Amino acid sequence: ATEKGYRAVKCGWEPFGYTTVEADREQLAAAREGVGPDCILLIDVGQIWREDLEAATARLPILEEFGVTWLEEPFHGKAYEKYAQLGTRCKNLRIAGGENSHNYHMAKHLVDYGNVSFVQIDCGRIGGIGSAKRVADYAVEKGITYVNHTFTSHLALSASLQPFAGLSDHVICEYPFAPKPVALAVTKNHIELDSNGHVSVPHAPGLGMIVDETLFSSYLVDLEIIVEDKLLYKTPSLTG
Repeated sequence: ATEKGYRAVKCGWEPFGYTTVEADREQLAAAREGVGPDCILLIDVGQIWREDLEAATARLPILEEFGVTWLEEPFHGKAYEKYAQLGTRCKNLRIAGGENSHNYHMAKHLVDYGNVSFVQIDCGRIGGIGSAKRVADYAVEKGITYVNHTFTSHLALSASLQPFAGLSDHVICEYPFAPKPVALAVTKNHIELDSNGHVSVPHAPGLGMIVDETLFSSYLVDLEIIVEDKLLYKTPSLTG
């Protein structure tokens, strides 16, 4: 990732948090060695500790040791009190979350009551670009960092970039580093990193992405839904 120009790298999920603190420390050591001393290292644990504040707290010293910038989703998305309590126990480490906010109010609660330092919003989950932009504006008002959340296609990436494009102090962008082939096949064009490790929103109308119906059609699965001899749905043709 660093050889390709990425200035931040996010690691995590299984088996981090599943076994011992020492096992987790070995993973953090390997991650820091891999990205080097200057790269921003982010850890995402995917709600692994649910509401177990002490299990999360036990990992704080090793996260601090290896200079991790944020710990993402340590708890259930609505466990606002736990988020806030863990944040008070951190030194340099910061807490991130928000991708599971299904509306503006959930994200606002995470900011107000969870006291996160980074609020991560997925346009596909929160109700679109408008709702995400509302959260971005609120993040600016509260002095916290807004981060887009996306890990699939460049169509989704473009949508996720819209709410915080132009916020010069909000510099971390979630970008699909190793997308599946189907994710790349969705669009003919892609959003590439520049020489500084930055991305820009497309300048074309709308999301600025061209859906590749010809290539994407190869992933279609023929399907029919019939109820009482009535055809309710049939896989459409994308080519004709």
